[in-house]
Amino acid sequence: AADIYFRLLIGTTPTTANYHYVVLGANTAGSTLNSFGVGGTEIYTGWTTTSGAAGLNVGLVVQDITSPFLAKRTGFTGSLFSYQTAFKHGTAGGIHDADTSHTGLRISTLTAATLTGSVAIYGYRKA
Repeated sequence: AADIYFRLLIGTTPTTANYHYVVLGANTAGSTLNSFGVGGTEIYTGWTTTSGAAGLNVGLVVQDITSPFLAKRTGFTGSLFSYQTAFKHGTAGGIHDADTSHTGLRISTLTAATLTGSVAIYGYRKA
């Protein structure tokens, strides 16, 4: 089981405060999915666990990150999909509430779990 998240970087140092978000959505059972976080230490991008009716709960969030290099608040918008005893879909958005120029992005877990695979960043042009 692993929670996957990202933090913005300044050099090699991750920023670990002032992440705010809102999630709005619904599930196939007709219930609403509403949550929010203020002053968090990261932005979640996905999760897996081995509990629940089907024996596996999974979730993912597709994020667009706006203006991370500018010395102003960095925005996040996206959509999410998950399965935890019912299929869920929603939209998510938030900010890193600091007027900071970020130089990178770290994708990690909240535990010592190892991540493997590929990452593609669209909209970034290598020199």
